[in-house]
Amino acid sequence: MFLLLMIAQCLLLASFPARYQENSTWYAFVAFIVPALGVSWWWITSHEEKIHQLLYVWLTYIFFGLVPMVAIVFALTEDNLDRNQEFGPNVLKICLNFTPLLLLLLLNTAAVPRYRKLLTGLSFMMTIDIFDGNDLLRMVIDENVENTAGHKFGIPKSFMRAVLSFALITFLLSPYEMMAKLLVERQDGKKCFQCLNAVNGLIQVVQNLVVLGLRLAVFLGYKWDASMFMAKNVIMIIFRTLECVYVFRDGGGDGRGQREEAEHPLNARPPPTAPPAACVDKA
Repeated sequence: MFLLLMIAQCLLLASFPARYQENSTWYAFVAFIVPALGVSWWWITSHEEKIHQLLYVWLTYIFFGLVPMVAIVFALTEDNLDRNQEFGPNVLKICLNFTPLLLLLLLNTAAVPRYRKLLTGLSFMMTIDIFDGNDLLRMVIDENVENTAGHKFGIPKSFMRAVLSFALITFLLSPYEMMAKLLVERQDGKKCFQCLNAVNGLIQVVQNLVVLGLRLAVFLGYKWDASMFMAKNVIMIIFRTLECVYVFRDGGGDGRGQREEAEHPLNARPPPTAPPAACVDKA
């Protein structure tokens, strides 16, 4: 299912430049996901329960597949998207929404029972961030479609380029978030790897601050309704800030190992017992 969905997304993305540029050679676009397909096949056929394989799959998909393809599609077709075409803006939006679904499939179908709880929580957080990037791309699509129809919001082209660029940066940062979380878990919360987690939290705070600023600009300056995702950015800023505070407060560790050691039944101190009766009589 994961491989089929990845191939379908790539073919749909390749169809946009092929149709709008009237050149079928753009279907060679599929070559972009060959590295991701190879690593994914290795992950699926491997009998080893190594959690780092998930990182390799997502890294190759983002860096060698999704981001280059999306950049090319928007560079060649964003000014020509037509609602009346078979491959119009709505189809492009649906195609982009395959990305969070791929992430959910990757992290929740992994046969690693030991890390099931970690992967479920990680998939939730990363999916929200991916939807954030998708919403920025939706802003670019809607603005260009409205411009084509003659109903302009008046947003400068340079500003929309910045929105597009930061949407791609959001995707590029997602493998680092996965790496930070998985390495901390694999290394049992060692201090150096907890620092990676703290840096990831700081990056996420900055990322959400920038996206919030972009949305505030279009909301206040151009009356673009982005209130729901603005609330999401505020919530994530608070959450990520608290996450960083907890890491630094615990001196680079999350305290999980210490808590588990203290709560383990074999490490519990035995209760005090009364001295034998014979010793009491002698006294």
